[in-house]
Amino acid sequence: MRVRVFYRFLLALLLLAGPALACASAPAAIPVPLDPEVRQGMLNNGLRYYLRRNDEPRGRAELRLVVRVGSALEDDHQRGLAHFLEHMAFNGTQRFPKNELVNTLQSAGVKFGGDLNAYTGFDKTVYQLQVPTRAKAYDNGLVVLREWAGNMSLTDADIEAERGVVLAELRSASGPSERVLRASLPRVFNGSRYADRLPIGNEASLRGFSAADLRRFHRDWYRPGLMAVIVVGDIDLDLTERRIHGLFGDLEEPVAAPTRPGRFTIPARSWAETMVLSEPELPMTSVRATLWVRPSGGVSTVDSFRRTLQQRLINRMLSLRLLELTDRPERPFLTASAGSSRLVAGYSQFAISATLAGDSPLVAARQILLEVERARRFGFTAGELERARREMQENYARAYAERKKTRSAAFADELVDLAAYGDAAPGIDWEYRQVSTWLPTLTLTEINEARGRGLQGDGQAPFLLVAGPPGEGRGMLPTDAQLATMIATLANEKIVAYEDRGNDAPLLAQRPVAGKRLATQRDAATGQWHLRYGNGLRVTLIPTDYRDDEILLSGLRPGGHLRYPDADARSAQYAAPVASSMGYGVFTPLQLQRKLQGSQVDVRTSIDDYAERIEGRARPAELRTLLELLTLKMTQPRRDPTRYEQFRQQLGGVFAGFRNSPQALFEDRLYARYYDAHPRAMRLGQPEDVAQIDLDRALAIYRERLGNADGFEFVLVGKFDPKTVLPLLDTYLGGLPGQRGGAGFVDRGVRPYREGGSETQRLGNDAKASLIVTYAGDTAAGADAALRKTALVDILQQRLLEEIREDMGSAYAPRVSGNVWTVPNEGYDIRFVLELAPTDAAAVEQRLQKLIDDLVAQGPRPGELARFQQVTRTQYPVRRRSNGFWIGDFARRVLTPTLEIAPDRYLARVAALTDAQVQATARDWLRPERRLRLLQLPAGPAGAAADAAGTR
Repeated sequence: MRVRVFYRFLLALLLLAGPALACASAPAAIPVPLDPEVRQGMLNNGLRYYLRRNDEPRGRAELRLVVRVGSALEDDHQRGLAHFLEHMAFNGTQRFPKNELVNTLQSAGVKFGGDLNAYTGFDKTVYQLQVPTRAKAYDNGLVVLREWAGNMSLTDADIEAERGVVLAELRSASGPSERVLRASLPRVFNGSRYADRLPIGNEASLRGFSAADLRRFHRDWYRPGLMAVIVVGDIDLDLTERRIHGLFGDLEEPVAAPTRPGRFTIPARSWAETMVLSEPELPMTSVRATLWVRPSGGVSTVDSFRRTLQQRLINRMLSLRLLELTDRPERPFLTASAGSSRLVAGYSQFAISATLAGDSPLVAARQILLEVERARRFGFTAGELERARREMQENYARAYAERKKTRSAAFADELVDLAAYGDAAPGIDWEYRQVSTWLPTLTLTEINEARGRGLQGDGQAPFLLVAGPPGEGRGMLPTDAQLATMIATLANEKIVAYEDRGNDAPLLAQRPVAGKRLATQRDAATGQWHLRYGNGLRVTLIPTDYRDDEILLSGLRPGGHLRYPDADARSAQYAAPVASSMGYGVFTPLQLQRKLQGSQVDVRTSIDDYAERIEGRARPAELRTLLELLTLKMTQPRRDPTRYEQFRQQLGGVFAGFRNSPQALFEDRLYARYYDAHPRAMRLGQPEDVAQIDLDRALAIYRERLGNADGFEFVLVGKFDPKTVLPLLDTYLGGLPGQRGGAGFVDRGVRPYREGGSETQRLGNDAKASLIVTYAGDTAAGADAALRKTALVDILQQRLLEEIREDMGSAYAPRVSGNVWTVPNEGYDIRFVLELAPTDAAAVEQRLQKLIDDLVAQGPRPGELARFQQVTRTQYPVRRRSNGFWIGDFARRVLTPTLEIAPDRYLARVAALTDAQVQATARDWLRPERRLRLLQLPAGPAGAAADAAGTR
């Protein structure tokens, strides 16, 4: 595939919070029906299809081709070929040779990497595409799926060209986390076939396979009986069904095709196993206990659906117990979570993980297993079950309320699981009815009877992994013997039952006194309302119908931690995290989370360099609670010296861990060079920073920046009636304390580098290099400059992919980004980031410079700007139909008003862009004297090889 994050499949594999799959031995019961909105069918050749009409977003369709083929089907000499074949789908088909496939779709407004993508796992390969439903564009999308299904070119030349790209992807994933993954997966999979079948493959196989090997893999497995076509969107079902029959009906099932196994056996673990991995370049230590891996037949009956819900409740209650441990004065870890998820097709797992920063790995490992043992012995409490049940009920209620506004991509992904794994897809109507009927009748006795299998699973023994840098003292890695002894003694240890301690106090002890509303204006053209209060606060109301059960809130004010002198720098910078670590009002952080459990209410505060921000969300029925929580967090930060000291200790551990990571050290050097080592500029945190945070000064700054409403501008976006919410806003926003003079930033002279330059850093031992090239300086920053920046970056990104990735095969995901700002001065930057082979660094840098010089000298090539304009015309209306878009638009209007283009005029401004304007911007910004180049090379033998190749 062209642009994707490697290990996407591994994130799913290691995800701990997903729903469990019910056991395969459950008795047969009432089957779970298919969503009646889905039309399914099967062609004579065995290809299945699933179609669903959905109007969100309008004029768009989500297309998927699911091939039940992944790395588990590879022979030993074919490792990595399922993923390689996915790449080849974008390198030419019979109807779309070479890059014509991508070009054809982009001409219709399809964005490469976002709308056009693919991924490969152990059991499946999925090709995904979002297209407009205009006749030609939509039909081209279906034709592309057909080409992927049976007409890949797979020429020798194309395969050889792509080999370098896939090797670059393999190289980009290398590092300490990848080494831990490869070392531990054989234990997770207990020596089964999956243990050495990572979809990316290995270097030996990727370099050694022949074109004939790849074509044989394609011939064996890419066949209609293993495929499904999924189409969801603003479509004509009858027309689409006829087109699928016409396009895919001629695919033939091979006569002597190999049999695809349903799953490969993963042996049960009979005794406890441990693994300790010392990895010097890891910034933090992690502990992960896999309690069980067991066969799972999926959810196909009402009975298995209900057992799935039981498992999800167990997952949640145990995770909250682990979270409670982080709310104590002595925290054994930074974060922890627990839960079950699909491991591979036909198997699920239950795992617990914790992340540490300077804490004892042995203590953390013992603590997470101790909580499992406590739950096994004593079960859960009525209060825990009630909170988890309420949370689940509310989540289903919200999904049901949003059923008419659910995006097509969500429905398509659900149908992917149906096609790939046989998971039931009954639709939210059926699931909500089941949950509403059954969940209130679920008893604590039933949950506690289910916990044995839910936490232990057929008596399997755990696998305990500890991975981290070699530490000293408290953070020292344990030995396998120590872990084994700890596991063995835990079963006989005296444990007391869990005590459920809540806090039933109201969020606010007293309701605020409503403030005086000085002005109320309604804009008839936009439907927006504008309010002004006596405390200096302003509010904009933007009622929308994009979501039926969502309200978003944002508060902004120019200011920030740079208002404060150097003596207060760290206290100001970390004021918001300090407050969050201690809680608000009478609530500790965990008590507050419990108070809100089951709701969608959330409020977060932050203090940036030049602004303070408040972000919140809730369901419409929860608006009062949202405003109460906002008032609590703005006005009542809690002082708790014990929790503060624990926060400082763990923050220092996180900062110390940065020094282990070559990537973090390189990033820190980039910051230092970019800002000319300005002491107040952005940089990575340092352990010595922690000593400079003063508790009382941090709280005082928090109250000054976030407890004073004067100068704040708020926006409320979502499903509400402005007239109905006015009394609540008068009370809670209008009633906030306000004291004149709170707004405004201070310019401390933080600027990008005055002079460009070049330097090379030697860090780490992995055979990969990082090249960062930046152009930055002053500019007349306005809306036109911001728009030209967007077009320039888009054109440069396309050239990077074509020339650096495809032509050279040297960097898997080269990227370019850009910024234009007006605070504290007017400026810009354009940044190129490339990960590549150390021996290719000189050649890639030379090619990058030529790419830039060509654009400066000749401007955009024919069609480049038009492609950007077409993609924008297609994508922008979709982006506008979201509450999040208007939150971002409001933020730009408040903080950088001169950069903002009114949304109703944006497309006209894009259409008016010319090649000459883009070229002039490139010529002005990409000047040699504004170029800063940093190169990271490995310190070991790979670095010496780069030197021999002429890289410096």
